[in-house]
Amino acid sequence: MKKYINIKNLIILAVGLVIFHFAVGLAISPMLSTLIIDTINKEANTKIYIKQINVWPMTLSLSIKDLKIFDPDKEDTRIIGVSDTSVRLSALGLLSKRLVVSSISMNGAQIDLEGTSDGTFNIQKLARQKSDTRSRPGIFDIIKGKQDWFSRAYNLLKKKVNKPQQQAQAKKEKITKDVASLPKGRRVHFKTAAGRYVFQVGSIAVSDLSIKLKSQDGRQIDIDRATASIGNFGFDPELGMQLSRFDLSGAVGTRKEPTGNKAGRLVFHYSESVSGKNDKSVFDIKVKDVDLDAVRFIYESSLPVDVVKGMLDLDSRTDIVNGSIDSRNSLSLSDHELKAKGLALLSGGFMPAPMICENLNKISPVKLNFAITGTVDKPEFSGFMKSLSELIKTGLIEPGKEDITKTVGSLLGL
Repeated sequence: MKKYINIKNLIILAVGLVIFHFAVGLAISPMLSTLIIDTINKEANTKIYIKQINVWPMTLSLSIKDLKIFDPDKEDTRIIGVSDTSVRLSALGLLSKRLVVSSISMNGAQIDLEGTSDGTFNIQKLARQKSDTRSRPGIFDIIKGKQDWFSRAYNLLKKKVNKPQQQAQAKKEKITKDVASLPKGRRVHFKTAAGRYVFQVGSIAVSDLSIKLKSQDGRQIDIDRATASIGNFGFDPELGMQLSRFDLSGAVGTRKEPTGNKAGRLVFHYSESVSGKNDKSVFDIKVKDVDLDAVRFIYESSLPVDVVKGMLDLDSRTDIVNGSIDSRNSLSLSDHELKAKGLALLSGGFMPAPMICENLNKISPVKLNFAITGTVDKPEFSGFMKSLSELIKTGLIEPGKEDITKTVGSLLGL
């Protein structure tokens, strides 16, 4: 009889939990979602629309249908849209009083970025205070200001490497010990590196991703049929932001291309790891058939020459260990036109920049290999000028005129 009662009670409890689970997921949470979103829009100066939110309490997960985030100043202009989102929380994270998301999965994501005359982008409006028209400094700093994106990313990298040693070492430690005095002794709490962040996401996966980026001068590039993934993202007011891995791949096209033209391709990988005393960052970039005119906002103020037009293939692998660089790069430039910014010699150059550009414009494709070593503060290029001089020397010698080799070599300083 006692066994029967226990089994009966367990069945009642299980049925009650199932009813509670589906009542919250199918009835209560959808009704409350509108109130929650209206409150967020009112307090945070945002324009967010969500068709439906379903919270599933027994599995600590939630699903979001048709998420849209609009420009706060233009309610009819969408910045971010996601068809389906699934979020799974960590029970252990909640027990430790931290918001830990085990995984986020998105499908059908669209991001529309548009530049303004001051060098910022519309997405930065989402981070500004309600009573302020300026953006808060922080995660969007990389797309702020007049510098090109390469310069901004490089400056952020230098700041990361040049952090005070004590702060950097504290971040590297795998385990920290928190001791609290109690009336009858002490409590010792050990925290892993990940456990020190108040907000943490184990993994983010985005499929069927589309990114449209329009610069302030009207150029636009599209990344379509893309996938993206993020690993071990963490944020803490004292420790800042942590990102262990980021991957993005997709087709790259421009609006000026005729319909049916073959689109370019982008594959980007970033990872960060700590092993003992070594802090290592890896950048792996591969691009193919990318229109340099359309993406000039990435590089235009960092190069000693102007790229009027050209198609680029690039394969670059860079390892940075404790601020020391080991970078191997190869590029191929075709259908190009280069223009010098001045009459000065390039760094380590052998002839004026206008002469180099004139000769490179006669060679297609231009294939160059080079390495970057040294430190982040003082990078050292090797192989670039040698590869460039050999290329120009070969291009200047016409078939049947090999007898002028010595003259050309003298001109190039070889």
